[in-house]
Amino acid sequence: ICSAPHTRHRTPPHTHPASSPHPSPTHEPRKLLNEMLARSVAPDASSYNTVISACDKCGQWQGALALLFQMPEAEMEQNVISCNAAVSACAKAGGWQQALGLLCVMEQTMVEK
Repeated sequence: ICSAPHTRHRTPPHTHPASSPHPSPTHEPRKLLNEMLARSVAPDASSYNTVISACDKCGQWQGALALLFQMPEAEMEQNVISCNAAVSACAKAGGWQQALGLLCVMEQTMVEK
């Protein structure tokens, strides 16, 4: 899942992705989910949570957010696991504003387990 090397200096969330020297951070997670669909395996909330968590561990905050926001479109319910992984990915990349925003949305929508 990790396509970008770990570095001490990550692209902050407010930076445009095109300015990043790393490959598109949403490429690999989407590839994994597309592979599941190609094999007639429907991704579920657990699949999304796993890929969002992998994005977090790889420093791919854009992929984590993209997948989190894609979940309702795929008729998947966001839960504490998916939201926490996205919050963590943003926070680790220096995007405390995005992380705080997600926490506020979680509180307002009363995200459940």
